[in-house]
Amino acid sequence: MILRLFAAALGVLVFAIPASSICWDIPPDPPPPPPPPKRPADVPDNPGPPKTPTPDLPDLPTTPRDSVQRPKNPRTATGGIGRGVATSGPKGPPVGESGWSRWWFFNRSPFLRPVEGSVAITPTPEGAAKLGPAGWRLRAIEVLRVVLEDDRTDSSSGAAVALGKARARAALPRLVRILGDRREKRERREAAALALGLLGGEEALQALRAQFSNRRESWQCRAFAGIGLGLTGEKEALPSLLATARDGHRELQAAALMGVGLLGDPIAEATLLEMAHDRRGRLDPLVRAAAVHALARIRSREAMPALLSILKTAKRSEIRRAAVQALGRVVGRTDWSALSILVAVAEKDRDAISRRYATIALGRTASTGVVKALTGILEGARMEQRGFAAIALALTARNTADSSLRKSIADNLLVRLDKGRMAPDTRAAVALALGIIGDVRATDAIKPLLRDGWAGSRGHAAVALGLIGDRDVLPELRKAMVKEGSPWVQREIAIALGLFRDEPSIAALGVRVRKGKSELERANAALALGRIATPKATSIMVELLSRGDLSGPTRSKVATALGEALDTKPIPSLYPLTEDFDYDLSLATFHRLLHRL
Repeated sequence: MILRLFAAALGVLVFAIPASSICWDIPPDPPPPPPPPKRPADVPDNPGPPKTPTPDLPDLPTTPRDSVQRPKNPRTATGGIGRGVATSGPKGPPVGESGWSRWWFFNRSPFLRPVEGSVAITPTPEGAAKLGPAGWRLRAIEVLRVVLEDDRTDSSSGAAVALGKARARAALPRLVRILGDRREKRERREAAALALGLLGGEEALQALRAQFSNRRESWQCRAFAGIGLGLTGEKEALPSLLATARDGHRELQAAALMGVGLLGDPIAEATLLEMAHDRRGRLDPLVRAAAVHALARIRSREAMPALLSILKTAKRSEIRRAAVQALGRVVGRTDWSALSILVAVAEKDRDAISRRYATIALGRTASTGVVKALTGILEGARMEQRGFAAIALALTARNTADSSLRKSIADNLLVRLDKGRMAPDTRAAVALALGIIGDVRATDAIKPLLRDGWAGSRGHAAVALGLIGDRDVLPELRKAMVKEGSPWVQREIAIALGLFRDEPSIAALGVRVRKGKSELERANAALALGRIATPKATSIMVELLSRGDLSGPTRSKVATALGEALDTKPIPSLYPLTEDFDYDLSLATFHRLLHRL
């Protein structure tokens, strides 16, 4: 009884103490990262969206049930073209959260550059004259600098990254001030860090190093500064990045390791191998995975034995997946022992995502010895892996020097597409694979998919036709752009029109940016203009931003599209951030980064 009375009195005493008088001496931590989604080992081709979407990743429309039969009337099976397909936006692919479309979404940038290069980089005299003696490019940068001062975070952040892509050094002092001003919104500062990384140079390097080493700053801004340091390509940033990678906050360690990988300096290889193995067991598994991803970016063949050892001994799936993806970059076409290990992972591994990544890794090697295994996976019982196998075969055909092998792979895929008896998701993957290969014979087989009942088929078919480059399909693509009701498909058609540099579409797209019925429709029209990227398209985007009557989200999309048009790199400037990256890693920084890209 005495103990009970004492406990009750103590409880009253505790509750009587004001909370404000208690000193909580606990260092601030970042919010917990989103939990990794749970997936069964074997799921169908079209698992559908999760009940709770993964934060900061592209939203996904619902996919149809797997079926070997196409609907008898695809135009009415879902209520007509553009209807009956649930979608929350144009940002993501229409498949399950770890389907092949998600991989394609983050890795397709190198394929979406027209062969002749960006027309906007070398404008015609007529195009430059329309924007005055200073030229269209200077005028575009001037307008982006105005948008950079917008009160809206989305449009100003988009303008910051666009200025980085344009290599607009005139904006560098302002970007440095935004990065260092703690009164600025975090999104603007993160965008400024990426822009400064793209601009590079001594002033940008010093600003990013100061931000990255400032322990009074938030971990989020420091993390983006670390990634920006990697984008500069300046080797002087390596010591500070390695120091934080070895000992720091988990999010900062992972960001520093990404920066190290982006620098691509072989000097860091020994440290990265040590962290990847972590024989003392002191590192967070996600940090070990980030170290393996950094090794992949260095592309050192000397690391292959260590990567194989990690793949064999690591227990955490995140680390094994990273090792599989890294091997896809370093394994050669005749490294038969390593190739056989990747084949075993692709065919038999208990982790479904590891199997998918191993399938893509085999395709990246472009080895003739893996074609049989990839074909077997395409024909196999695991429906969720068939799309990955189709894309992997396309990568093999695209990267091989053997023209007979390329034709053989294309013939095999074309026969499968003509048969039509496959799940809709697999059929879309086969169509896109033929587009990646660039086989013009597939044009007639792919065109009917533009009228398919599933949005995934229509969108991927449009991009496939753009990749093939047969201009006879342009009238159908223009018609589809007008009639299409799915925002996601509109975005994919916009990409296809951009691949063709379709000048006749420019005026209509400009009208849709101003008067589209929804923000998504206006955003997709802006994206199309950025992809077309001719002087005429660029001048319309400059005019739209100069008018000042666009809504905030539309203004942001136009600024982003203008940055795409001004990007002078053969491969988009920010693509190294997402190439073969495991978007399932539960790290808050990487989720924010993927959302921003």
